[in-house]
Amino acid sequence: MRSYLLIVLFSYSINAFGQNLVNDNREGLMKHRDFPKDTIWAKLSTIYYDDYSNQLGLFLQAKHKTTSVIITDRLSNSRFDYSPKNQLYLGPGFTYKLIGNGLSFSFGLLNNKDDGEPIKRIDVYVNLILKKVVFDFGLRFYQNFTLKNPSDFLTGSSGSIQNYIRPDIRTVYMGVGAVYVLNHEKFSYRATFTQTAIQKKSAGSLMLGTQVFLQGMMGDSSIFPSAAGLPNVTSNSSVYLGLTTAYAYNFVIKKHFFLALSLSSTLELGKAVTVLNHTDRYTNHYPILHLQPRIVLGINKPKWYFGASVRRDYYQQLFKPDDSRFDFVFNSATFKVFYGHRFNWLSRKQLRE
Repeated sequence: MRSYLLIVLFSYSINAFGQNLVNDNREGLMKHRDFPKDTIWAKLSTIYYDDYSNQLGLFLQAKHKTTSVIITDRLSNSRFDYSPKNQLYLGPGFTYKLIGNGLSFSFGLLNNKDDGEPIKRIDVYVNLILKKVVFDFGLRFYQNFTLKNPSDFLTGSSGSIQNYIRPDIRTVYMGVGAVYVLNHEKFSYRATFTQTAIQKKSAGSLMLGTQVFLQGMMGDSSIFPSAAGLPNVTSNSSVYLGLTTAYAYNFVIKKHFFLALSLSSTLELGKAVTVLNHTDRYTNHYPILHLQPRIVLGINKPKWYFGASVRRDYYQQLFKPDDSRFDFVFNSATFKVFYGHRFNWLSRKQLRE
């Protein structure tokens, strides 16, 4: 019996010693393993896409944005087209795991000034991207608008007409949305719109979700020129809630080149409040259709990516309530060029796991 116990203990000791040697050797190999410091590896790899959201992504973007607020007075059949001057926006951004955040600023040194006023506007867009669900948050603020069709209401020299500027007029937008990606096993939303993944085989998906947002326009005095002879409308604000249906497809061309096309359609119910003379309020309810076509093309490689995108936001009232005199329609378009680089600074420890 004693001999049997000695044999068992001896065997266990040899096995433990051997396992320790293996572990020590494994740790030594991992410590000295020839991994370059800039090694980029995928968190998840499938037949259709590689997910690089475990890597820290830093990017720089340049945007050219156009925004317009078209106001129609149904009683006089007058139409006012307000827009800030077209601007170039520059800004940095980052992506890491589930979060993507980008900031863009308009600098007076890069753009013209309106009546000596430097143009400064902020555009914030945040993504929270899960495998199946995508959350978006947007915040935009614009100030200093120009009436694009002043000759319809004003008289005088062509110079004064062309420079009818309202530095007091401001617009604001704040929205939150979420969509569920039905074909998430083959189609990568990250590869299509945030470049935190690489689509390897062409695929598309239907997406369903919801959206809620608030937008408004206000001025220190009446939004309309005094020469138009209209009521003193000082602000208009509205909140919308609706259901979103979207479809996107990512074409993969020669491995790293891609072309992504998408169309989002949201049917929303809106509540609008128009204020006259800063005191009198008029409320209306009506449905609208929000369309958002988007095109993205570029090159997406493990260490870096580059591309350009075009996005259009178009809102259309489906019918006009009888008690609503003024219709406010907010539209925008964005052209963007971006370059990004991936770094493994925050996830290199995974090499030792």
